[in-house]
Amino acid sequence: HQRGYIERDPFADIRRPRAISREVVPLSVDQAEASFRSAQQHDEKWVTLNQFAYETGMRLEEISHQRMEDIDFTGALIKVEPHPKGLCECFQCKKEGGRGWYGKAGVPRKIPLSASLLSRLLAQFQGQKRDCLFQITTTAIMNALRRANRRAGIQGKAATHIFRHTLATDMEKAGVRRAAIRAILGHGNSSTTDIYTHVSVGELHEEFQKVLDWRIAQKTKVKTSSVGGFQVIEAAAS
Repeated sequence: HQRGYIERDPFADIRRPRAISREVVPLSVDQAEASFRSAQQHDEKWVTLNQFAYETGMRLEEISHQRMEDIDFTGALIKVEPHPKGLCECFQCKKEGGRGWYGKAGVPRKIPLSASLLSRLLAQFQGQKRDCLFQITTTAIMNALRRANRRAGIQGKAATHIFRHTLATDMEKAGVRRAAIRAILGHGNSSTTDIYTHVSVGELHEEFQKVLDWRIAQKTKVKTSSVGGFQVIEAAAS
């Protein structure tokens, strides 16, 4: 027979089955504290990393690229912004050939920091010469957070995403305004101008204080005794 070509792909109308996505279950406050206690068994750096992921809700690459100079200790804020390819000298980019990063949707933002996390960062990193805050790769960050969660009996692989989802859920429960949630999490469905037109830095602090207060209230409800005197989160000074 004569060999030829068909004009239309016979598989064009066949839809690929959608991958089944597992629901991300947010952590309770006592689960988060169990994760912190697990991290304490290793090194203070891992405790700081754990609290940092829990409080800021940053994405994995964002955490790996944060620098000391991104922290405003006076204003109690941390800046998240893309690092251009070829211009970024951070630890992560050096490990991966200076590829830089742009973040998901490339949304720069500022995130409020609690007094507890600020003091921890100051005590651990101030005065040190380092390209990045934690000076470890994204793989090392994920492994450290997963290890702490696993030892605390928390299931799930995407550790940073669990903390991010937890912050979003807690802010929702605490009554934080939707615009403030978008601004803190850096969701790309609103432009940066739109986000900061609706929420000023002062309002961000006010809104973020709601989730800090809510988490403290939850700890009071579920805790009957302190755990080694270790306090995970305290309200930021006004």
